Amino acid sequence: MNKRFHIAIFALAAAVAMAVAGATFPAPHVAAQSGLDPLAALPASDIVLMIDAGRLINQIAPQALANDPATLKKMNDGINEINASTGIDMRAVKRVVVGMPMFDVKAMTASGQFPGVAIVEGIDTAKVLALIATSGAVKSSETTHGGKTIYTLAPKDETKTNGVATAPRMPLQKMSLVALDANTLSVGDLRQVRASIDASAGRGMKTSGDLLMMASRNPNALVSVAGNFPSEQMRQLLDGAGPLPISDEAKQAIMSITQLY
Repeated sequence: MNKRFHIAIFALAAAVAMAVAGATFPAPHVAAQSGLDPLAALPASDIVLMIDAGRLINQIAPQALANDPATLKKMNDGINEINASTGIDMRAVKRVVVGMPMFDVKAMTASGQFPGVAIVEGIDTAKVLALIATSGAVKSSETTHGGKTIYTLAPKDETKTNGVATAPRMPLQKMSLVALDANTLSVGDLRQVRASIDASAGRGMKTSGDLLMMASRNPNALVSVAGNFPSEQMRQLLDGAGPLPISDEAKQAIMSITQLY
């Protein structure tokens, strides 16, 4: 990926990480604006994570870094650079909603794909797609579903530096994305991205209302998480993680967890 694309992806990932760290900051609730509700685009999921990205970037991060002006300047410079070079305004992102099914750790590692989907609200999807088109370090393939074009990105073939084969560094080997509307992006596993198109159009399987209610129970939360954990899938998850330094009794206790919120 080129530098601009790396910066944009890193900024979004940093926002998620900082949200988890700053989840206890209180703030008044701001009513959601009109447009596609990202929760309505979430396909069937066992785990839901909701992040108030707008408040994180525009309020929490500046507050948290108030005593570290150098880091705050670096963050603002990075956001401004993204905006200047790509036209993508990270400060306009409102919410990020992540949905995941229970997954096999080994299968995820083997496939190189994140087994879920993130719905990003408040991002200029046309500019994101334009950025993909101009990125020289990734391969992009296209498929259509529900009248929308899905782009699947993968690193280009390995290159040689000083005679040594190297490949572009990507945390995951494949990533699919689609513009659900002008300001809503769906990113993740190809199957789940397809399902998000269906969900946003009122078709297919959606995340259960009970799970969404648990995840959105506190409208003022910076980060909310909720999950359903079927016992058999919990067992498969633990088995897929390989040997763990915990007792059989501890495993049984973990497997007894059926909900988290």
